[in-house]
Amino acid sequence: MSTSLTNYKFILSNLVCSSLLIAIVLTPFGGTALGQEGGQDESQKQQQEQQDTSQAFDPRAYQELIVADDWDAALAMVEKAFATTPADVRFWSSTASSLSRLYRSNPEKCQELGQKLADTILSHNQVDAPAAEGAMFMTLNILSIGELDSEKLMDYYDRAIQRFPNSSQLTIGKARTLINENRVAEASEMFDQKLADLADNPAAYLNLASTYATLIGRADPNTAERVTAAADKVAQQLLETENLSEADFSAYFNYVSGNINRTMRSNPTSAAETLESLEGMLKKMTGDSEEVSPNISRMQASLDRMKSSLEAEMKRAEMVGQSGADYGGLDGEVHYVGMEPATLAELKGKVVLLDFWAVWCGPCIATFPHLKEWHEKYSDDGLVIIGATRFYNYTWDEEADRATRAEGDVAVEDELKMLEKFRDSYGLHHGFVAVPNDLNFNSLYGVTGIPQAVILDKEGVVRMIRVGSGDQNARDLDQKIKELLGLAD
Repeated sequence: MSTSLTNYKFILSNLVCSSLLIAIVLTPFGGTALGQEGGQDESQKQQQEQQDTSQAFDPRAYQELIVADDWDAALAMVEKAFATTPADVRFWSSTASSLSRLYRSNPEKCQELGQKLADTILSHNQVDAPAAEGAMFMTLNILSIGELDSEKLMDYYDRAIQRFPNSSQLTIGKARTLINENRVAEASEMFDQKLADLADNPAAYLNLASTYATLIGRADPNTAERVTAAADKVAQQLLETENLSEADFSAYFNYVSGNINRTMRSNPTSAAETLESLEGMLKKMTGDSEEVSPNISRMQASLDRMKSSLEAEMKRAEMVGQSGADYGGLDGEVHYVGMEPATLAELKGKVVLLDFWAVWCGPCIATFPHLKEWHEKYSDDGLVIIGATRFYNYTWDEEADRATRAEGDVAVEDELKMLEKFRDSYGLHHGFVAVPNDLNFNSLYGVTGIPQAVILDKEGVVRMIRVGSGDQNARDLDQKIKELLGLAD
């Protein structure tokens, strides 16, 4: 049983005990408020237990429905919980963690459910378990990638921070929203205040400082440099602590890892050097011991992931300025959806935005408004947008009007029909190329995460690669498109 769930049950048990105590105090001598002879009748007790069991939210059953893609039953279960057990933290956590998956298939329903869940969490101030804070953060994180009015989203964050005043993750979420709204100074002021509050907690300070610098880096490089310089001093002081504990080293490790992840795109060589140094420190920390703690194992796994990411980033960096790989040159058939067959070679003379995506990818769907905007603004000037995807065993559910993952194998023709209906359902104007998985087209562009956008100039040369759905990426891509089309300001 998790600590948060244990704390929650302890709170409930105290509330029940307090209610019983009040009932005993207020009941006159000889009364039967607790049943015959001052105790609850056994049959009443059994009925109550059966009612509690029937109303309780079952996270495991809910997860099984989600995995089976049975959203009708899952959402019915959620609505029942709203009506019968709205203060159940397990219900909050399970529902919040499923929102990203719901967003992939039904963004509008996801937004509706997310707002209802946020309102429910905020209205139950008596529940103060850590899991409640986590559920709130996950919920607002999903709402932030949808089409919720920015002021309403900001109001949610303000109320959530008031509800959970010690939450760094909610502070980060609000700051991210402010930065995306170009309210950088407000985000910086909020971060600075939070860092001042953490002056006596080096580990928490470094964790927040790393996130601060990452979020604000592109919008305000000078502030990012100031924050990093101050945090570097804190990190060095922590590293020089006599008899450095594993917990303190972990805080240092997390901070430096954040710096590596932040700089590997802009300066992969420097990031590689820092990564090598950090790996040496970890080896020194562990010595020759064959048995290591779970925390050390986590750090080693993190190093391995960073190495893989850095290799992919260096590969992408090397691709800029080189001719882009053409799906038309692959040794196998590619399929076209919503466009006339055209290889990249045949599109020379056009600026091409190659968008690597998937129907199940929420962040990919979050980029659709930008893709539609760019098609409308620039297609007449020579921009061609092509969505590059693979076969993921999805079909179109006519009743639910959405793409769903099938249990068995899906014929190529059926998955292509699904893509056509998916395209129509989102009102997309650009076409797709669906490339068989065994042709490994994604690897030719160093795709390790989606969405990934690649811009090729009129000669088919790669000019920009961006990974992720952030607003800053969208601004970078928009500027590069205008530059290559000769429309730059």
